[in-house]
Amino acid sequence: MYARPGEGHVDRVLIGLYPSPERFGLRVMAAKPAYILAMKLKALERTTADDRDYRDAVKLGIACRATTADGLRDVFLKFFPDEALPLVAELRLGDLAQAIQAEGG
Repeated sequence: MYARPGEGHVDRVLIGLYPSPERFGLRVMAAKPAYILAMKLKALERTTADDRDYRDAVKLGIACRATTADGLRDVFLKFFPDEALPLVAELRLGDLAQAIQAEGG
C-alpha cells in the first residue's frame, strides 16, 4: 500500500531465494534505502506520538548520504517526480538535515 505507481525492479534488492537458490519457490525482495527514505519523507506530513517516521528518516538519510535539505528533496523527487513534498514535510527538511549531520551524516 506504500508502493508508488510505476515502482520497478530498480527500487528493490533481492534478499534471497527460498528454500534454496537451486530450488526456489519464494523470492524475497526489499526496498532500497533511498526508496524507503523517499516514502518516509512523504510520511512526515503526519505526526505520530513517537515521531517514528522522522527518526527513521534520520537513519536512512545517513545511510543514503543525504545530509542537506536539497539532498533530501532530491531523493524524494527521484521516486516521486510528479509530486511536491507535503508542506509539513517540506518545513521539517531543515531540522531533519541538521539531525542527520549531528548523528553522523
